[in-house]
Amino acid sequence: MRKIFSHALLLALLLCTHAVLAQAVPRSAEDFYNRGVERLRREDYAGALADLDRAVALRPDHAESYFWRSFAQDGRARQETDIAKYGDFRKAARADIDKAVALAPDRAMFYKRRAAYWLTFAVEDEEKEKVIEDLTRAIAL
Repeated sequence: MRKIFSHALLLALLLCTHAVLAQAVPRSAEDFYNRGVERLRREDYAGALADLDRAVALRPDHAESYFWRSFAQDGRARQETDIAKYGDFRKAARADIDKAVALAPDRAMFYKRRAAYWLTFAVEDEEKEKVIEDLTRAIAL
């Protein structure tokens, strides 16, 4: 009886381990997206970027992946000590939020994010006007 119980317990542990491992390995764009957003929440910017890059590769029309990847790009920029790489991450963040807006022009949150970007990094008056345009659009939505 003890032997049957120990075998049953071992089998249950193996099944549970398999189920956990199967869930831990992302397979779809949504899996990579969800794990990327979770990593972003934990401030694992490199991990978030890797997952969100994969989500975008698997589903290039998913605006949310670009939106959250822009935050991951910003996080990596803040961690970067090389000024050229810092600029690359900043440009990538801008490109991602532009892509998110292009894919989902009805999302007020995307316009607010882009306005915040412009507000922080705008240099020329023309760029500063974009803050007003994006916030006006967000309010309208």
